[in-house]
Amino acid sequence: RFYLANGFAAEALGMVQMIQTSDPTLAADPQLQTMRAASDYMMGRYKDAHNDIAGEAFDNDRNAALWRGLIDSALENWDSARKEFDQAGPVLHLYPAAWQARARIAEANAAIATGGLEHADAVLAALPRDLDKPLMLGAALARGKLSAQEGRYRVALALFSTVENGGDDRLAAQAIYDRVDAGLAAGAISNTQAIDTLDALRFRWRGDRLELRTLRKLGALYFAKQRWREGLQTLQTASQNFGDDDQARQAQDDMRGAFANLFLKGKADAMPPIEALALFYDFIDLTPIGPDGDEMIRRMADRLVAVDLLEPAAKLLDYQVTKRLDGVAQAQVATRLAMIDLLDHKAKDALEVLRATQMAGLPDDVGHARTLLQAQALAALKQWDQALDLIATDEAPDSRKLRADIYWQSGNWAVAGQKAEELAGDDAATALSADARQQVMRAAIAYSLANDQASLDRLRDRFAARMKPTPDDSAFVVVTQPIGTQGVAFRDMAGQIASIDTLQAFMQDFKKHYDAKPLAN
Repeated sequence: RFYLANGFAAEALGMVQMIQTSDPTLAADPQLQTMRAASDYMMGRYKDAHNDIAGEAFDNDRNAALWRGLIDSALENWDSARKEFDQAGPVLHLYPAAWQARARIAEANAAIATGGLEHADAVLAALPRDLDKPLMLGAALARGKLSAQEGRYRVALALFSTVENGGDDRLAAQAIYDRVDAGLAAGAISNTQAIDTLDALRFRWRGDRLELRTLRKLGALYFAKQRWREGLQTLQTASQNFGDDDQARQAQDDMRGAFANLFLKGKADAMPPIEALALFYDFIDLTPIGPDGDEMIRRMADRLVAVDLLEPAAKLLDYQVTKRLDGVAQAQVATRLAMIDLLDHKAKDALEVLRATQMAGLPDDVGHARTLLQAQALAALKQWDQALDLIATDEAPDSRKLRADIYWQSGNWAVAGQKAEELAGDDAATALSADARQQVMRAAIAYSLANDQASLDRLRDRFAARMKPTPDDSAFVVVTQPIGTQGVAFRDMAGQIASIDTLQAFMQDFKKHYDAKPLAN
């Protein structure tokens, strides 16, 4: 008791431990445990102090309630602190004046934090005038926060300034934080000014809940300015340095929320793709488990594909396929991965991922898309017969077009001409689309290469009138000349038509029809 009364908290704690070790029956003695809590509180061990007197045996103990109130205030458990101070009111006068003042200041802070402004005003008014300097500064800080809450920003600013220049580093740091908080609420300072001040404060004051609050506030301000990397790094520091604190877990929630805003709700779309990818990889641990995380990775991959960053996009989806997904969702993402591999001219990789994720019972559209990609991959590997066998009986428009492409790629000119002519359409009343005109031109070249003059003549008679009003009329005339008279102009035009990348055309059509399908849950 002597040590505690004179502020020798460590010595008092040592004596309590010695007593309880010597006589285990005193391990739960209310007086000793209350003194242990008081000692831990004075030493800044707030969680230990909380645990010392957390049991139900202390619920009706007014002296314990006083220390519980002080401890909860230090831990910023404001609702609990107010309840404890209400219970401790009748015994407060039994304590030295300095401790009465500390308790009233803590009670006022709890009331301000919970919206009890009138109560806080009454508690602060009850403080004596002749406080020592640290308590006087603590009271001024509380009055500053109260004034800010009441909308009296200028009064609050003067009080905060007094504390900042009062010579107490801990209270000065708190005053800086509260000044920034009040300035933002009043619209008196900009986010940029607040960031500059708090960024300096985080290095000035370290190691307690004030630093944690500073980091959380700074992270939120960075996010508001769309300075995503700095915000995530700041909150990551809070999470790592204060892992056991509830506010640190809230900082982790803030990070996950920002990450979702970036890569699930489109905020990252405004960033350069390389910068977005680097940010995604640096904080990939924030990717949620489940459909949201899978959708997030898919969106990131799509963004990379859009700017031809195919390899990193493929790596993202490969991780999904091999590590995160199974069933229909795995097959869908594998389909997307195969598409990217084909775009990157990695037909063998595309074929392997499709075969590795083959399963029964897939939705018709997914199964069809996978069959098309597999056929295209086989064609790219010059396995023409296997590619054609896959889609031999499929009369879907995209399968018919792919068959025509495969015959063209394989140099089977007679059949390639026939299939291209079929794709051009039979409706003479319908204007020829650009795609239909391309098929007509390709059919003409294929018939010429097959030395099939009869089919070439039939094609010319069938389409000459419909090609006449189109931009391709003169080119059509060139490619449908009799085979024996074809010369340099034909060779040039044939070269242009042959140079059209059928794989790229196929992939563009494929992406248009299949790339926006939602993932299965």
